This record gives sequence, structure tokens and C-alpha cells, in this order.
Amino acid sequence: MPPEQQVGSSNLSGRTISKKLRDIPETPFVNCDEMLTVELRPACDRDFVFARSVYFETMRWIIERLSGWDEARELKKFAQFFKLDEVRIITADGRDVGWI
Repeated sequence: MPPEQQVGSSNLSGRTISKKLRDIPETPFVNCDEMLTVELRPACDRDFVFARSVYFETMRWIIERLSGWDEARELKKFAQFFKLDEVRIITADGRDVGWI
């Protein structure tokens, strides 16, 4: 494959995996000519459900493998470590996309 068509490659257990530009789907909402505005804003009460949803969506797989998923336990733990005054919501072009 010509270098200009190769996006990336990695070697996993002796196998080389390459992605070609034609294998990457077009993303219609991304315009590379425009800058994305990313900002942090203080969290408010209504952000608790959003942050919990993002956390569970991204962390559930590892929690399941490490200790098993117990919904009641995870809801309680999240409520304990989510500190409203410390949390910031990540926005991209005015849309909530994550939190720290």
C-alpha cells in the first residue's frame, strides 16, 4: 500500500494491522477547515445525570471485569465521588460532550 494511503499500523502478536483511508467512514459533521470550540464550564445539579451516564457508558466494561457490575453499588459510589464544586463539563461548540 502506498504510504499516502496508510493511516496507521500496529503490530499485535506478530500481525500487522493497517487502516486505509478508504476504510475510514466519512464523518459528515466534521469540517477540517473549521476550528471546534472546546470549553470547560462549571457543573450544575442537572449535570449529575449526564456525568453519571457518560461514566457508566465508558467504565462499565472494566468495572464488570474487575468486580462485577452491581447497579446499586455503582450508583452509590458515583454519588460519593461526584463533587459538584470540583466537576467541569467539557463542551464542544456548545454541546456537552464529557466531564472531568
